[in-house]
Amino acid sequence: ESRPLTRERVVLWLGVLKQAEGPGPGPFPLTGRDVLKRGVPPGARVGVLLGVVEDWWADGGCTASRDACLYELEKRIAM
Repeated sequence: ESRPLTRERVVLWLGVLKQAEGPGPGPFPLTGRDVLKRGVPPGARVGVLLGVVEDWWADGGCTASRDACLYELEKRIAM
């Protein structure tokens, strides 16, 4: 026998689903300051480089470490 879907049951199940998802990825580990510290002058290229590396990070499941992101950034700067 099924029970009616009450607001309380919906809230309960949403909580269960959220818990099952886990904490999710943290924030992207680089900032514009990281790009500037590598000799890129202020300007549009800073944002472009951050965007490209953030896309790379997201495509990899948001699991790359800060060091891995910095390495990828340095590769992109050299291109």
